[in-house]
Amino acid sequence: MDVLGVQREIFVLTVNLLIPRAFASPHQHF
Repeated sequence: MDVLGVQREIFVLTVNLLIPRAFASPHQHF
């Protein structure tokens, strides 16, 4: 398996999980 491909997929999944959470709680700052 391609390590970079796996890391990219993990990154995409993490972003897809974090972005809706950030929009759901506007009071939470980064």
